[in-house]
Amino acid sequence: MSGDPHRRPDFSGVVLAGGDSRRFGEADKAVAVVNGTSFVQRVAEAVHAIADDPPIVAVNRTEQRDAIEAGLESGIEPRFAFDAASLDGPVAGLYGALPDVDDEWLFLTACDMPRLSPAAIAWLATRIRSVDPPPDALVPADADGRCQPLHGFYRREAVVDVRHRLPSAAGLRALLDAVSETITVPIEAAPSDVPLATSVRNINTRREYQELRCEVESPALRRVD
Repeated sequence: MSGDPHRRPDFSGVVLAGGDSRRFGEADKAVAVVNGTSFVQRVAEAVHAIADDPPIVAVNRTEQRDAIEAGLESGIEPRFAFDAASLDGPVAGLYGALPDVDDEWLFLTACDMPRLSPAAIAWLATRIRSVDPPPDALVPADADGRCQPLHGFYRREAVVDVRHRLPSAAGLRALLDAVSETITVPIEAAPSDVPLATSVRNINTRREYQELRCEVESPALRRVD
C-alpha cells in the first residue's frame, strides 16, 4: 500500500460542457433545470463538495460559457477553459482544461450528470490509494465491464505524456487504452451508502430528462417541455 489507503489524493475537478446536445433538442442541456437547479450547477456543487477548489468547466465557444455562467447560482465560481482546437469531443475538453489543473490528479465528469454524488466521487478517490503503485486512471465499470470514463480519475502527468499518441478524433476510451495502467472499479462494489450506480447516469434525451424529473420532482413542478 502507498500511504494511508483511506486518504483521498488532492485533485482538480473538470466538468465537460462543450457538447452540442444534439439528442436533447435545441436547448443546451447544461442549463436544463431539475427542482429549480440547473444540471451544471448540480454537477459543479458535487465536485466542489469534494475538491478544494471550484471545478474547471470546459466549453467549446463563448456563447456556451455565457449561458453556463447565467445558469450558475452564487457560491460557485468555476474557471472556464475552451476545448483544445486540435481534438474532438470529450478529449478536446479534457486537454483544453489540462493547463489549469494544478493537482496530481483530476476528476473528469460532464455537465449532463445531474445526480453526480459527492459520496461516489470520494469513495472512488480512496480507491486510488489502495493500489501501489498508483494507476494512471481509475474509472467505474458496470456489470458488463463497460467503463464509465466520464466519472473517473486521471493522473495529470500520464494524460500529458500520451497526448502525442492520440489522433484528433480519439475518444476517452482511446485515452484509457493509451495510458500505462487503468484500474476499473465495479459499480456494484460500492457500499450501500454510496450511490455510484445513479451517480454515473447521464441525461441525453428529452425523454430521459422528463423521466428524471418524474423521479425527483413533485408533480406541481413538472411540465411537458
